[in-house]
Amino acid sequence: MNRVTIQVDSALLQRLAGFFQERGVEAYVVGGTVRDWLLGRASQDLDLAVAGDALSLARALADALDAAYVPLDIERATARAVLRTRAGSIRYIDVARLRGDTLADDLAERDFTVNAMAVRLDDAAAGRL
Repeated sequence: MNRVTIQVDSALLQRLAGFFQERGVEAYVVGGTVRDWLLGRASQDLDLAVAGDALSLARALADALDAAYVPLDIERATARAVLRTRAGSIRYIDVARLRGDTLADDLAERDFTVNAMAVRLDDAAAGRL
């Protein structure tokens, strides 16, 4: 299989991958973030789908990153960590529960455009799509 190398904030992705790995949680980068990477664009937002309690994980992630926690949609278990980088820019990390039991279920629930793409967070942290 051919792999695409991506240009990302690898330190942040490695930190995120470690956070979810330490908790034994499957996490995927999804949607527009993946599209931007494939197009060679920088993405200031990260959209994550997780197999677990997304609201609790987002709160713990915000605490771990010294970021603000913002619940976005309690019913759909979606929250945001708002992080100010050392350079002063703002990064939004949205964490949502998988829609269904598996990643395939989640992607099938999304519209069949850029939102139906995903990459494992640990692969993204290693710079691979």
